[in-house]
Amino acid sequence: MKKFFLSLAVISLCCCFVVFEGCNSAAVAASSKAPVFKYNITMPTGSMGGSYYTIGAAMSELFTSKLEGVTISASAANTSDNIASLINNEAILAMAGGPDYVFVMQELPQKSKEISSIGVFNQLVSVIVVRQDSPFKSIKDLLGKKINMGSAGSGQYLLNQALLKAAGYSEKDFKCEYMSQGKASEAFAEGKLDGVFVFASLPANAVTQMATAKPCRIIQLDDSFLTKFADSYPYYKVCTVTPEMVPNMGITKPYQSVSQYGELLVRTDVDEQFVYWLTKTLHDNHKALIAAAPGAKACTPENAVNASVFNLHTGAKRYYKELRLIN
Repeated sequence: MKKFFLSLAVISLCCCFVVFEGCNSAAVAASSKAPVFKYNITMPTGSMGGSYYTIGAAMSELFTSKLEGVTISASAANTSDNIASLINNEAILAMAGGPDYVFVMQELPQKSKEISSIGVFNQLVSVIVVRQDSPFKSIKDLLGKKINMGSAGSGQYLLNQALLKAAGYSEKDFKCEYMSQGKASEAFAEGKLDGVFVFASLPANAVTQMATAKPCRIIQLDDSFLTKFADSYPYYKVCTVTPEMVPNMGITKPYQSVSQYGELLVRTDVDEQFVYWLTKTLHDNHKALIAAAPGAKACTPENAVNASVFNLHTGAKRYYKELRLIN
């Protein structure tokens, strides 16, 4: 009889554990569902047709479809203006890079109290393109020649301005044009430019377009220059460019160049819970994002932690802590 009651007690206790475990699992499942938010946001990106705008449009659609009560629309903008919009609370979510912040605020991004990062979404790489039959082998060789710097105030322009300065020159030493990348590629194909300072996600249509129009090659920057550049501009990174990234440009082995990561920025005072779900939604749906915008391959949690030059928002940190990428 004692054994019978003991058995009943054991069975009852096991049932309690099963019920408790079931309730706990249900609680975890419930907590993994995003709450209903109330946000209608216009997110400034980059120039129309550029990589920022393309990726921003894909992100906006993703957030809007996955988060209840959230509507986000991408708008074309100048990335430097995006910094000012965040600072002035005219936008709570925007795309920009570290150089844009330095250009506007004259200080390093980590010092910003108003702006934080959710993570990086693409990598822009510097490629200096000249005609294959031209005599140009360095930036110095292009002195006095027609080059494209990118639209005034754009990330492309800021990078190229820094490149010239690090090489010991200014825009006055060249015949500079300030075109969008698409227009510059067309002008180069028509023989109106001697060199194009591209700054884009690779492989890039702009580079392909020039190589298709006429035989081209790339001016490579030497290691000593890259070291000097990285020391002078810590918000840019030195990266490796492989032949596959710049097809039909005469590149047969990897070489080093300069890059910048675009970042999805948010005002620091935006609700932590909302930013957490933006971060989680972004990375949980990475395959869908790059299917819509292949240039977003760099949008990974690891890159967010290792490559962001802004301080990560507390909501984003919460997600990366769950992945054990930060303490």
